[in-house]
Amino acid sequence: MMLRQYVFKTFHAPTSLGCLVACEEDVRCQSFNYIINQDICELNNRTKEARPEHFIFDVNRYYYGMVRKRGKDNQVLLLLNKLSKSKATGLDKISSRIILEYSKSVLSFSSLECLNYQAITTQNGRKNTYVSTTAICDDGLFGWHRFEAATGTKMPTSCVPSNRCNTHATGWLNGDHPTVAEGLVTRQVCFSYYDCCSWSINIPVRNCGDFYIYNFMGTPPEHPCHLRYCSTN
Repeated sequence: MMLRQYVFKTFHAPTSLGCLVACEEDVRCQSFNYIINQDICELNNRTKEARPEHFIFDVNRYYYGMVRKRGKDNQVLLLLNKLSKSKATGLDKISSRIILEYSKSVLSFSSLECLNYQAITTQNGRKNTYVSTTAICDDGLFGWHRFEAATGTKMPTSCVPSNRCNTHATGWLNGDHPTVAEGLVTRQVCFSYYDCCSWSINIPVRNCGDFYIYNFMGTPPEHPCHLRYCSTN
């Protein structure tokens, strides 16, 4: 996903944290797009909420809207600003794995999206072992998400029979989950119905150390329903 026509600055950054630092420092910046596998930031002077007609599907990018906060949360941004200005650790040398210490705790994360995701906690038949009684559709599921609690911990990586996960066409990850070292990767999600991959869509996936996150982009536009992303333990 991306916001188009409102990019005012483009630059290279080793991780999306570089985009966050730059956007925080520029008063014009209200959001940014990050180009996957090219390490390129695009700073926007508008948000998807202000210009929804320009918020479009793009498998090579993901979008992040800035939320400027005060207090403890902003300590993360202050430290990143300090790091980015240091002669010893210039922005191009900031590792994709940064350790932040505050309030006698250490927070380890691989990139910005590992701190900014939505948790899917309600089972609602999403697990791959659940035989469907209804047909739920994920055509409106967008953004970074993590499976937690009753939904399990991740997407299955082998073919899921149709009519499971409380839907008709069941979504599974066609490929292994990435390691932390692999960083942000693109994986194909197959939806099983007539066969194991009747429809498919590519999504970004990241290993955040203790969990996985997925940047869901709805369902394939040529056949949006009833398709659903499955989960497993």
